[in-house]
Amino acid sequence: MNIGLIPGWGGTQRLTCLVGRTKAKEMVFTGKMIDAKTAEQLGIVNMAVPADKFRETVRQFALDLASKAPVALRVAKALIDKGAEIGLDSALALEREGFGVVASTEDLQEGVKAFTEKRKPVFKGK
Repeated sequence: MNIGLIPGWGGTQRLTCLVGRTKAKEMVFTGKMIDAKTAEQLGIVNMAVPADKFRETVRQFALDLASKAPVALRVAKALIDKGAEIGLDSALALEREGFGVVASTEDLQEGVKAFTEKRKPVFKGK
């Protein structure tokens, strides 16, 4: 707005999905810049960290994800992405299918066993 343009590359649509219609209008219409902490509070970014902590924060985040069950992560990611594009009933049907997929994995068995044994699971992506 400040130079006579609108957000491109789907910016108006993605922003609306992230922050809601009213806040998106305010942000687009005023053209005001926001800082990283505000972007975090609005849900535009997952987390705001100081530059000197960036690498370590990303590394820890990646290690945390790498310790999770790969099949369950893949299914959850697909369900969240697809669910955002379709109606609730269709999304719930997809979720039931996804639940069936992960319920039959060796990783689920390992996760339950590790939980009962009070240890960290070792997932194999199977």
